[in-house]
This record gives sequence, C-alpha cells and structure tokens, in this order.
Amino acid sequence: MAASFAQTGGDYLYNVVRVEIEELDPTTMDVKAEAIKHVIDCDSEIGLDPEINEGKKTVLRDAKRILAQAKEEDLLEAINLKLTTVKFQAAVLPIIQGGILRYDLSEPKKIVGYDAPTMTEGVTNKKYFKLSAYIENYEGENVLNYVKFTFPKCRGKVIKLDFKKEFLAPEFDVRATENTKLKKSAYSFDYIDALPVV
Repeated sequence: MAASFAQTGGDYLYNVVRVEIEELDPTTMDVKAEAIKHVIDCDSEIGLDPEINEGKKTVLRDAKRILAQAKEEDLLEAINLKLTTVKFQAAVLPIIQGGILRYDLSEPKKIVGYDAPTMTEGVTNKKYFKLSAYIENYEGENVLNYVKFTFPKCRGKVIKLDFKKEFLAPEFDVRATENTKLKKSAYSFDYIDALPVV
C-alpha cells in the first residue's frame, strides 16, 4: 500500500476529527512510558496563532536620508493553540491546568470529581504534554487521507468555561514550543491513510 501524500496543487483541510494528549516525562521530555493517551474524539476547532520573536532592525542615517539598514529575520518562538471542543473531558484537566481528580473508592477508574489547583499549589501539578491533531484532507466530496499535526512540547493554561443555556463547550489554551531535548520543532505534520483505532 502506498504511503499517504499531499495533493498536487494543495490540500483541502477541513474539520479536526481527533485530538490526542499524552503526558511527557519531565526528565526526558518524551511521552511517559505509562502515559494514558487521552483522546478527544469529536468535532473540534483549533486556532493557531504563531508567537514571533521579531528580529532587530538597525538603521544608519543622517538628517536627510537613510545611509544603510540591516534587519534580522523574525523567528518562530511558539505557537498558541485554542482548542474549542463539544466534549468536556475531566481526565485532561490535571494535565492542562493542574489540580487533582477524585475517584470512586469502590471503582478506582471512575472519576467522581475534580479540584482545581489552589493558589499555594500554583502550577506544581500541571504537566508538559504532546498534542496530536488529525484533520480530514478532502478530494471532492471524499476524505482522501488525514493530516496529523504534532506539537511535541505543550503547556496548558487555565481553561475557560461558559455556563449558559446551551451545551458546554470548554476552551483549552495551549502554548506549543520546540522540544529542544528531543530536537523537535514546535510542530510538524504527516499524511496518514486512516485514523488510529485506539
């Protein structure tokens, strides 16, 4: 079977169909061996806003004219992601913003509540994580393949919630930077044939 590839002339990307969050080991900055892969399997939107470190501009001039000028190139410092989802997942809250999940004593895998971090705890429980987002790549009316965007080192912010007379759609704000320990850039993407099964 041939590997997935970009369409000649450009891709038609539409709809984030899956988001994965995996906790990183703080010593290696790679995905923890025992990390649970948290999957948000629903229609989602992700806004990407690059954080640019602007290069310095130096100008030499006299009173009447510019004699010379030099401009350093702008550099990508980070990418700020805004995830808007229709599914609220309590399990990812301690990774994104810290805090502690509470579990049922008789069934330890059942989440019965959550406590946000206190001011004295601050960000001590907040984790670094890897985020992967899968977007459909259309050819006409059909999904040709998927583009998997990977952000290898992310840090979350306190989530935004609106309680009103409609379905709750939490927003997750995430800052993705390059993973210098693994020598990986702030993001990369790959073309894949199908979504992961697990």
